[in-house]
Amino acid sequence: MVSKKPESDVTRKKSYVYLYASSFYEHQIHIYDFHESRAIHLTASWLKDYMGYVVCDDYAGYNKLKKDYPNIKLQRCWAHARRKFTDILKSIPKDQIKDTTSFKIVELIGQLFKFEALYKETDVPVSDILNRRFIDQTPIINALKLYIFETPLSPNSLIESAIKYVRSIWSDLLEYFNHPFLEISNNISERAIKPFVINRKVFMTAGSYAGLDTLQPSFLFSEQHLLII
Repeated sequence: MVSKKPESDVTRKKSYVYLYASSFYEHQIHIYDFHESRAIHLTASWLKDYMGYVVCDDYAGYNKLKKDYPNIKLQRCWAHARRKFTDILKSIPKDQIKDTTSFKIVELIGQLFKFEALYKETDVPVSDILNRRFIDQTPIINALKLYIFETPLSPNSLIESAIKYVRSIWSDLLEYFNHPFLEISNNISERAIKPFVINRKVFMTAGSYAGLDTLQPSFLFSEQHLLII
C-alpha cells in the first residue's frame, strides 16, 4: 500500500495495513490497522493486554511477540509451512515428483486441511472438535513427524531449509490440538486482505494519511481469544 504525507514528506513510500480477524467458529470480525512500517513493536503495543492465540505466518517478528508477551501463544500457519515444499516441487520433473519427500509431506499436510474443512462443512460442534482432531489427525501428524525429524538432510539443499524451518516451529504448528477455535492457517486473513492487494494502484493516489487513519481500530478484543493476522 502506498501513500504520502503532504505536509512533512511529499515522497510516496511503502506502508502497511494489518488485519486482525477472528476464527471461523467465533463471531466474525475484521479490523484493519494502518502503519508506515511492519515493525513488530507496532503490533505488540496494540496487543500488550491481549490474552490468547495469534495465528500467523513465518514473519520473524512474531517470535519476539511470543517472547515478550507470555500471555500470547502462536499457532503457525500450515499453509506457509506447506509452501516451502510445494516450491521445491516446482523444480522437479513431473515424473519424479511422487517419489520425493517434499511430495509426501505436501500430501500429508493436505490431509490436515481436508479434515479441517470437513469439520466446518458438516457442522461439527466446537465441543467435539478437539476429540475429532485427536482421532483423525494424530496418525497424520505422527507420519509428518517422521519425515520432518528423521529425514537425512543434504547440506545447503532446499529440502534442508524447508525441513529445518518446520522443525523450528513444530510446537507452534500443533497448538490447534489444544484449542478447538484455532485455525491451522491464516487463510481467513489472507482472503480479507485481498481487496487491498487488488486495489493497490488505487491507493497510490492517496494524498493524505488522514483517510487511511480511519481504518484504525476503535476497540480491542475484550472477548476474543484468537487473532488471525
